[in-house]
Amino acid sequence: MLNGVTDFKDFIDVLYDIIGGTLAPLLFATAIVAFLYGVQKYILAGASEDKVKEGRDMMIYGIIGLAVMFSVWGLVRLVINTFFVGF
Repeated sequence: MLNGVTDFKDFIDVLYDIIGGTLAPLLFATAIVAFLYGVQKYILAGASEDKVKEGRDMMIYGIIGLAVMFSVWGLVRLVINTFFVGF
């Protein structure tokens, strides 16, 4: 048994606590750091086209990461609210 998990709802509660409490904030922070790192590279690139492209690409990856995380988080909330009404 995993932390007193006795049925499926308890399992979902534990899984939600792990994802919502630890994993999601870590992934959001990683995407924000990637975006800010890209901004820093872009600003400090000067006239170097390669460094400007690297910074722009890193900013795009950070924005895509945030968009994917918000989308997945919305889908998780939708599924939980649909199937586990009293959650």
